[in-house]
Amino acid sequence: MSDDEKMMTPEEMLASMGISMEEAEEADENLRVRPAHGRDGRICVCGHGVSRHTVTNGAVYCKPTRMECPCKKVRAVIEVDDTRPFLRRTGGSGAMHALSLGLVGLAQKGRNARWLVDLVCDRCGAEDANVVPAAVTSNGVGVSYPTGYDVLLCPGCREAV
Repeated sequence: MSDDEKMMTPEEMLASMGISMEEAEEADENLRVRPAHGRDGRICVCGHGVSRHTVTNGAVYCKPTRMECPCKKVRAVIEVDDTRPFLRRTGGSGAMHALSLGLVGLAQKGRNARWLVDLVCDRCGAEDANVVPAAVTSNGVGVSYPTGYDVLLCPGCREAV
């Protein structure tokens, strides 16, 4: 860089392109808020975005980040207006599940979600219970690590596993 060329502020560089700082900030904000059309805001019961799943010949592959999730079946349970908080790892059931942790992150961002499924226990069918996401084995035994078998359980069924 020659002495004639001076360093510029980002505002000066934008101005040299005919763009005001306010215009650029507004465009940046509009791009950060994901529009509902064209984006899949559904979240699987495993706690990761449906768009992070690939299904090939019936086999499910869930890769939310560099980590892999052992999800065995894509089941959209909620829809959100920002899927980025749903990049968490399951450490158990209830509050320790990736779905719950993602909802915490969503709340911290001031975003919203809606249920896509009826809140019914996957084991006993209870409709009036507070179901929570749970990691279970293929035999239905509750565990504290991701297995790929994620369900919504009522408190009674959660204690039974």
